[in-house]
Amino acid sequence: MPNAPLPDDYDNDPELFRANMRAVRQFAKKNDVHAGVAGRCAALKLDPVLDLGCGEGRFTRPAVALGLDVVAFDFSATMLSALSGRRVQGDAARLPFGDHTFGAIAALYMLYHLADPRLALAECRRVLRPGGRLVFSDPDPRRSPEQPAVSWGVRWCDEADHRRMFEEAGFTDVTVRYEALRLVYENVLILSCRKPAAS
Repeated sequence: MPNAPLPDDYDNDPELFRANMRAVRQFAKKNDVHAGVAGRCAALKLDPVLDLGCGEGRFTRPAVALGLDVVAFDFSATMLSALSGRRVQGDAARLPFGDHTFGAIAALYMLYHLADPRLALAECRRVLRPGGRLVFSDPDPRRSPEQPAVSWGVRWCDEADHRRMFEEAGFTDVTVRYEALRLVYENVLILSCRKPAAS
């Protein structure tokens, strides 16, 4: 049975989110994952790209600068208002896009805000083209102050849990790694997977 998601206050108190982003920029050990993921999507020519839970554009901006066709998607109108270009407000569990629309989806630091991320993963699989890639990141759930109360009915605390959730959603070539990026979280979990080419 899914737990309650982490509450979002992006519309009611966006300064809390912005203060966190300023702290990350000031104190992180090195740059966060967004630009690297954008670079990988560009190198593999995975167009168009859905920035799922885009926030204020930490992935969208570098991806657009690399020439990618990006759709910024978020539940928060406040977050989307910080961006220009293609923006869509909505629910990640009910994506308003046709089947096989995107070459890649970046879901960076957002799934733990959902009541049941499995619904969003099913939607990601639906809107990805066959062979398309999904890249996911989260603060290391073993060390993050945000993560302990979020389990979605699984332990959600190691590589096997993450891998299982994405494989059960129908993704293949699932790779999970931890990278030392942040002062606060110490590590970031980065997962990459692919929609099977025959689906």
